Amino acid sequence: KLELLEGLEHGLETPRSVALLRLKCLGCLVAGDDADSDVLVVREHQGGLPALIASLFASVCADREPFRSAKDGNDGTSLLRGSDDLHNILRMLRLVARVCRLDKTLSEELILMAEFQKACRGLRDDIECMLLNNTEESDLLVDVQDSLFEAMGIPCRRRMPFTDEELKMRLPLVYSLSSVDSLNKVMVLVHQVNRRQSSQT
Repeated sequence: KLELLEGLEHGLETPRSVALLRLKCLGCLVAGDDADSDVLVVREHQGGLPALIASLFASVCADREPFRSAKDGNDGTSLLRGSDDLHNILRMLRLVARVCRLDKTLSEELILMAEFQKACRGLRDDIECMLLNNTEESDLLVDVQDSLFEAMGIPCRRRMPFTDEELKMRLPLVYSLSSVDSLNKVMVLVHQVNRRQSSQT
């Protein structure tokens, strides 16, 4: 899981790279279609990129032994300070927050995933409890808490996760353009409008 986390951290740095991985995870982009898409070796994934991120997020957040120790009244301070688990949780939260800033459509899809919501709630409850009991590491905990709230995003009106078919309908449109001499090919991605706008706007 840490290998995948590292790959996502390095591979998802632009709106284009996020859009390409969304296409790839739903089997709508063949490896080699675009050089940027080969940065991450990710195969088609049931539920697309939102499901992949939600699963990784839940897996990383499951390693919360430092939180549980401190929450149960044990001396969690030393565990927190040198905790790889906490560091990885913070990395994951920052990745989710960044990816959701880069692609609002993905953000809407991710916050509807039950696995993601459950992990967020558990982590939020642990942090709130620890902030009451642990003042020495409050800066670190507040940093984690801030990243968590950013990752959780804005609540969506919709309640059920999107199906794979709906996810595919929300993908960017892909156009392949060639130069006159046909030596250079360019892939153009166009985000679709997901909300109807009134005629006045």
